[in-house]
Amino acid sequence: MADRLALIIEDQEDIADIYSNALNLAGFDTQSIHDGKIALAQLPNLEPDIIILDMNLPHVSGHYLFKELRTTPHLANVPVIICTANSVLANAMKAEISATDFILIKPVSIHQLNSLVKRIFGD
Repeated sequence: MADRLALIIEDQEDIADIYSNALNLAGFDTQSIHDGKIALAQLPNLEPDIIILDMNLPHVSGHYLFKELRTTPHLANVPVIICTANSVLANAMKAEISATDFILIKPVSIHQLNSLVKRIFGD
């Protein structure tokens, strides 16, 4: 499982580090992007196995990125874990996500993220 890649799109570096630690424990290599505009520009070149996506990002929103992910052929079926502190947004997003996507309300613990990722991949 060591060659699985988790892409973390989260503007707060300390939170991205927490997610990275959880995903490393689950056997993933990680790559973090802290800006929505940079993430959008890099989407064509990325091939993650899972994406952790914050909704409140600088320059390009996580919601816009989510829509782009679902219309980018090589990323359309990659599981996305949406992490947001906004429960109203989380409820609104439920209508847009597929069976392979999940929403977690912040704060997200290392254990919570690690367990969910293992469940997604059947490990």
